[in-house]
Amino acid sequence: MNKKTRNKILGTSALFLAAIVWGFAFIGQVSASKSVEPFTFNFSRSLIGALIILPFAAIVYRKERKEDRVPKENWQTLLIHAGITGFVFFLGANLQQYGAQITSSAGVSGFITGFYIVLTPIFYFLIFRRGLSKWNVIAALFAFFGLVLISLHSGDAFKVGKGEIFLFIGSIFWAFHVLSIDYFGKSHHVLFFAGVQYLFSAFYAGICMLLFEHPSWQGILDAKYGILYCGIFSTAIGFTLQMYGQKYTNPTAAVTILSIETIVSALGGVIFGIDHLSWVAYLGMGIILVGILLTQLHEVIFKKKPKPAPDDASLKETSDMVQTDENKTDSE
Repeated sequence: MNKKTRNKILGTSALFLAAIVWGFAFIGQVSASKSVEPFTFNFSRSLIGALIILPFAAIVYRKERKEDRVPKENWQTLLIHAGITGFVFFLGANLQQYGAQITSSAGVSGFITGFYIVLTPIFYFLIFRRGLSKWNVIAALFAFFGLVLISLHSGDAFKVGKGEIFLFIGSIFWAFHVLSIDYFGKSHHVLFFAGVQYLFSAFYAGICMLLFEHPSWQGILDAKYGILYCGIFSTAIGFTLQMYGQKYTNPTAAVTILSIETIVSALGGVIFGIDHLSWVAYLGMGIILVGILLTQLHEVIFKKKPKPAPDDASLKETSDMVQTDENKTDSE
């Protein structure tokens, strides 16, 4: 197995793991929202993520530098790039949390947030003017249609209100978050870029928490399990896996793989007895899986057969014909 293939497999695996972690984070977010407000929640989870990743990043980076496995980090550029990406992360996370809190509907929240699956390839093309694989676009549409079917299982009526608008705007920023990681993240050490991003997100959320909310230690303690899960697993592990995976995967394929988060969220609700799925939802899951398989296996499934090379006899015959034509021309 060559290095490129190995990196692609590792990148895809990282994105799958991130989606699974995020899917189960839904339960933690719902439980925490009953005790703390959105800015307080996202400040806490982002700070925990930063405090976990940054010390680990320092140890790994120091070891890799000694072995000359990574280039020297440009700290000034890292702060700028992570500050921008962290701001996009902060906007997406808080808009999503506000929208979910207002709508109180998992189906509607999941459906509207899922718009980033379709928005990402569109923005990718419009901003960077890079060609899109038709299979990546088709796969993204498969994933989006699957999300629609999964959202229907709850039976919630769809309407456009304040919460829905927050969720849709949040999906725009989640699409930009994927693109900012693709644009900035590949030039930095993954762990440092992730940790500094979380630190900036905590900084932005902390300012808004103090200005617009009334945080209390009791509320944070009441939401400790949701905050700890989302801080440790969803933020520190999940988003770091996303950054690693995107180093070896284009944004369109990445969001299609990450759409499995919706499947895990729905199944997690069933496992913990807070949701029930219809056959329509299971059909939606199957369609999402088809989309994911298309992004990864289309080259194998639809591989064009190479034209057979001419054998020695046909080559000799062609050569004789050319020689005969040349002789006729000379004689004339």
